[in-house]
Amino acid sequence: MNIKYNASQTLFLSLLLFLFALPPVNIPWLLFVSLVPLFVFAKHEPSLKKLLMTGWGVGTLYFLAVGYPLTSLERWWWVSEQSAFLWQNKVYIFTLVVFTASVISGLSFAATALAYRGNVKSVWRFVFPPVLWAAFEYFRTFSLFGFFGIGTFGVLLAKDTALIQIADTFSVYGVSAAVILVNILVAEAILSKKTRRRRLVAVTSLLLLIIYTYGVIQIGSGNNNPTQNLNVAVVNVPLSTEKLAGKRGGEFFKETLFTALKQNPDMVIFPENTLPDMVIDEESKSLVHPTEHTEELFNTLISKSAEYPDTSIIIGLHTQTQNKRYNSVTIITGGEITRVYHKRFLLPFAEYTPEMFSNIFTLAEPLTRGRDNQRLSINGSNVSFLICAESLKPNAVQKNSLIINIANDAIFKNGSVADYMLLTAKVRAVENRSFLIRSTKGRPPTVLTPAGVVVTPTIPTKNIFLFEF
Repeated sequence: MNIKYNASQTLFLSLLLFLFALPPVNIPWLLFVSLVPLFVFAKHEPSLKKLLMTGWGVGTLYFLAVGYPLTSLERWWWVSEQSAFLWQNKVYIFTLVVFTASVISGLSFAATALAYRGNVKSVWRFVFPPVLWAAFEYFRTFSLFGFFGIGTFGVLLAKDTALIQIADTFSVYGVSAAVILVNILVAEAILSKKTRRRRLVAVTSLLLLIIYTYGVIQIGSGNNNPTQNLNVAVVNVPLSTEKLAGKRGGEFFKETLFTALKQNPDMVIFPENTLPDMVIDEESKSLVHPTEHTEELFNTLISKSAEYPDTSIIIGLHTQTQNKRYNSVTIITGGEITRVYHKRFLLPFAEYTPEMFSNIFTLAEPLTRGRDNQRLSINGSNVSFLICAESLKPNAVQKNSLIINIANDAIFKNGSVADYMLLTAKVRAVENRSFLIRSTKGRPPTVLTPAGVVVTPTIPTKNIFLFEF
């Protein structure tokens, strides 16, 4: 079939397909053909420069479409007054950051197209581009701007849970590599003569059938059955961080805590930074700079925990030890602080300032990175904690453990960010074949099975969701 696209047509067709694959339309299957125009263009375009520029253009437009919701970030409450002028112009600044990250990330599209073009007459054209793409995604996730791990193809496919089940073997990057392979096979089929086209269509259909059938089998198997024998009360927090500070936030916290404890669950889980005006000193197990308000809240928390000794209260708080401040998960059992987890992957400009920008941007409360290999257990069960964007990191989870992800999605006005973070949680559950509990401000709580399927709460109320699994 003699089909050719010029640069403008390639940009338009790929962008159109991506827009329909991404939120809010969300047709994940379109990812399997979104790069077909680029690969068709790569095979016919004689100019190497034009190919690279077109690939870069497609990539930049894609990452702009994926990343623009990040510009809806609200001001973090701990940003210093000296940096307030930056936040007054945050839309422009974050647009610049997203644009810069998009331009850099867009190079992965150009490199993948070039890898296909360079091996166009070799069987390696089916191997090298998918592997290269997966390597680029890995690099983006663990780079300085690690938050731009957002946009991973394997995560976007999680809208259809069956499509990501192979992540248990190949990880999220293997899923993304499969997307690239299918795009290449479809492009080859379009460009081939009739007999070869039929073979390529058959191979592509068989590959997709295997992926989807495996997914359906996994969803219907024991990976979707409750096995933890846990009763968990997850608190729904509809208030922003700013509104949780002060008396109103304290009253909300006490009301939801009392209601949750009356259910006698194994765990009560609150989201990230639930009590923003409370900081706990880990060494003395007391408050840092207590006020009458925070002292009363802390004493209530400890006394209520003592009344329900079989229930572990898991709450997102900032903690301090050796004069270092951490974004933490604090576990309180039997009236005592028994465990503390420190966030390991911090967001630049939100939780710490990269050294190169330290002269122009400061935080009133810079946070310290937690150490690796923090192994925690609750009631004899291994638990891996993920705070906020740590769910973007595939290696952040301890194997054979319950995963608890607390977050604050309310800091983004655009709901697409929260939608994407839920998809990453799905992938983490599947990769590790573990139950995952997600508690976040701004969205109802979610429990996912090891197959990434949502568990229906047994007692859904306005602010308390009770799950048995």
